[in-house]
Parts: sequence; C-alpha cells; structure tokens
Amino acid sequence: NLAEQWRVIPLNSNPVRHSLKFPENAVERFLGDDEMERLGLVLATAEEQQTLSVHVINAIRLLLLTGARLGEVQHLKWEHVDRQRKIAFLPDSKTGRKPLLLSDAALAVIEATPRMDGNPYVFAGRNTGSQIINFRKPWSRIRKAAGLPDLRIHDLRHNFASAAINAGTPLAVVGALLGHRNVKTTQRYAHLAETVVHAAGNATASLISSRTTPRRPGQT
Repeated sequence: NLAEQWRVIPLNSNPVRHSLKFPENAVERFLGDDEMERLGLVLATAEEQQTLSVHVINAIRLLLLTGARLGEVQHLKWEHVDRQRKIAFLPDSKTGRKPLLLSDAALAVIEATPRMDGNPYVFAGRNTGSQIINFRKPWSRIRKAAGLPDLRIHDLRHNFASAAINAGTPLAVVGALLGHRNVKTTQRYAHLAETVVHAAGNATASLISSRTTPRRPGQT
C-alpha cells in the first residue's frame, strides 16, 4: 500500500489488497501482590549488590510507576522533566507529543538516578551521550530471578492500568495517565473496572440495607 502511495507500483496493483487479516488477540498480563513484591525485591537486591546498572533498574521502576512505554522511558531527557509541575513532556511518543504525569514516587526515582556528564538522557547507556538501548538481556535476568518468566516488559504498562482501576480510578482518567488518544484503547480494561464498580455497589447496598432493615426484638 505504501508503495502505491509513493507511486512505485501502479495504483490498485496490490495482489493481497482484499486478503483478510488474522484477528489480533490482545494478551494482558497483570502482577499479583506477591509478584510485585518479588520484582521489587529483585530490583532492590540488584541495586544493593551492583549487579545491574542503576540506570536500568530505575528505568524499570519508572515503567512500573507510570505505565509509560519502554521507548518513552528510553528517550527521556533531563530537559523533558519539569520537577515543579511533576510532569515529563515527551516530544515524540507513539501518540505524538504528550505529558507524562509523575507521581511523587516516580519523581523520586528520576531524582535518585545519577546524572552523567555530557549525557542528556535520564537513563544513560554505556556509550558516551547515549541512552539505554538493549533491555532484553537485563530484563531477562530480572524476570528470571523474580520467578516471572512469562512477564513481558510491556506488561508493566498493563499492570499500571490494572492497579489504577483497582484503586477506583475512572477509565477516562486511566486513559489520560496512559496517554491514550482513543477511548477505545482504554476500553480493553473495562472488565477490570466492572469489578471495582460491583464492589462499590455491594458496599453501598450493604450500608443502605443495614440502615433500612427492621431489627427484631433482642437484636443489637
């Protein structure tokens, strides 16, 4: 199709133009409380024992705390971070320019990351002036040590969304936190929101029921 747009080949000459695509089945992986504790312990141990670069460790922590995409964290520069407003302005994310909201915990991770002279990136790579490029090997070591062999690094984004919804955050706000431009993208988490809504409904109904149910003699 792109070749047709560029007039490299004649229009309507794509032989597979009407072929049906296989449906994409989105796989979402969320962390349980014990899994998050194990992952946090592995990161803390790696930092204490200096078995991994603190820039790699803190980059993963920021992914956990913000739901940002890996590329957004990799290309985060010091000049993007507004400490006063607690926002990182990302000039070129997947969805274009967007603000990344920083919680106190997320900002603390950034401020605890050593600033390398002559390097504009928050999470510096091995080469002078470069960002971290290869997360595959360190992430493989981390998830293996945490007993999470099936955990993809993008699952940290899903986990952030899940945690936000479980905390009672409305879907629209979750979408804003994740930088979704299309509300349909956030709707994939709607089934998680239903659980929170049901819990709130049960709690509300129980409160009303306790106030409106007549008490029998002798009941306290």
